[in-house]
Formats: sequence, C-alpha cells, structure tokens
Amino acid sequence: MTLSSLCQQVEEHISEVLDGTGAPELREHLLDCDACRDLRHEAERAAELIAPAGSDFTLAPADLRARLETALAAQPEAAPKAPPEPAENTPKQKANLEMPKANGILSFLKQRPLAAAIAVSGAAAALLFFVNSASNQHGASSWLSNGSSWQGVVRNISQASANAKGLEICTDAGACERAQVNHRIRPGSHLKTDPFTRATLRLDDGSELTLDQGTELVLNEAGRSAQLKLGSIVADIAHQKNGSASFVLDSGKVEVLGTKFALRAQPGFSSVEVSRGAVKLIDRRDRQ
Repeated sequence: MTLSSLCQQVEEHISEVLDGTGAPELREHLLDCDACRDLRHEAERAAELIAPAGSDFTLAPADLRARLETALAAQPEAAPKAPPEPAENTPKQKANLEMPKANGILSFLKQRPLAAAIAVSGAAAALLFFVNSASNQHGASSWLSNGSSWQGVVRNISQASANAKGLEICTDAGACERAQVNHRIRPGSHLKTDPFTRATLRLDDGSELTLDQGTELVLNEAGRSAQLKLGSIVADIAHQKNGSASFVLDSGKVEVLGTKFALRAQPGFSSVEVSRGAVKLIDRRDRQ
C-alpha cells in the first residue's frame, strides 16, 4: 500500500483511529506521517468543539401543541391586506451568495465533512486506554530512572501558522524562551509546543523525540527519564546496555528499552502505540 493510499485510509477511518480500533498498518503509519498526525489532531479539536452542541436542548412541554392551538384560536381574524403596488424603475438587487471564509477548525469541517462527522463518534474513546488518572496517589518524583540524564539539541521545528509561538523552553517560575534549530536542550528543561508547532529533539544517547502540537514535556534532571504532562510524542529510543528509559505520566509510567512508540497524555487517560520493540506499563500502584 502506497503512502498516499495510507493517508487516504487514515482520513476515511479517522473515527477508528481516534477510538483505537484502527488497522495496525494505520497506527504504524501515524508514527511516521506528520500530515496524518496533524489530521488526527484537527479531528480531535473539531470533535471537542462539536461535542457541546445541543447541550442546552430541552424537551418541549407535553401540552405545547394544545396551548399553541388555543392561543391561535383566540386571535381575531386579520383583515386581508391589499397587495403592494409594483415599484417602478427599481433595480433588481443581486443576491449576495458569497459564503464567509472558514478558518482553523471550521476549515477542517468544510474540507473533510465525512472525517469531521465520524470524528465526533470516536471523540469520547481513548486510544489503548491503560490507566485512569483517578488512581494517582504518588508524586512523579518517585518514578525517575537511574543513569545519565537526557539532553540534546533541537533538530527540527515545523510551524503551521505565522503566529505560532514555536517551541518554548520554560523554567519552573514560568519564564519561557523561544528555541531555534540547534538550540541546546539541558536536563530539567520544560518544553512546550503550541497548537501550531511540532518539534523534533535529537538526544545525546541517539534517541529521538518528536513533540506534536500542544505538547508539554519535561526532561528530568536524573536518569533517562521524561515527564509527559500533556499532548503526544513519537519516541525512537536508543538501546542502552546500562538500563531502560522511562516516561512518567500523571497516572503511571512507561518503561522502554530500544523501542519506537507514540505516547499520548490527556486529562483522565493515557495511551501508547508501539511500532517496534516492547514497553512495560506500570500504574501508580506498581501494577503492570
């Protein structure tokens, strides 16, 4: 199956992609295709906007029809109106059929109506849900790995809007600076991408991390470990003889050796999709 046909399959089956029931070849394709991950991101945002639609709907009172009929019957009959005299020399008004231009999510809904419609049906499901954040009973600091700390450089930054903030490196106090390609990433760095930016990091141990749009990731100061606070990443982790690496979530952690996988974290759920190798999933109660 060609790359273009796989992209078409992702668009046609975006609902299954969102709820985690998509074909294995589509899930693997998402790990390497930025455009399809963008499509999934847009579909999720569209579903979030559409989900509240109709939330204020209330059923009409059971006696509404009878009340309307009674009110209409009580109205006096109006005298017939004389037809208006035809206007002379009045130029015909041209109907304005120009539709307002859509942007952002509205553009997505207009360009992909089928994908947007079926995205709503899968918006409530988490991909490969494995732990619920309600079981969170410990702090993330107890999950740090041993070994050399992760650090590296920014290999690539891709922005879909001229107004994008790009990749930001922030301190615990909230001060942020905008990173550029080849910017050095130190242990303890708090990395953020906005909804229009994707960034790829090349770590010194040979691992590679891609932060998708709207992602927050912290490289821990101790060990080959990072905390995914929000969003999604694609990680290609280099194998090391001295031990594994780990990604900490609000609801648990993922331990890896030499593995390529996608990891997502949203309020209330976390998910992982493995393309190569294997991972170990551990919740806050040390259950695997």
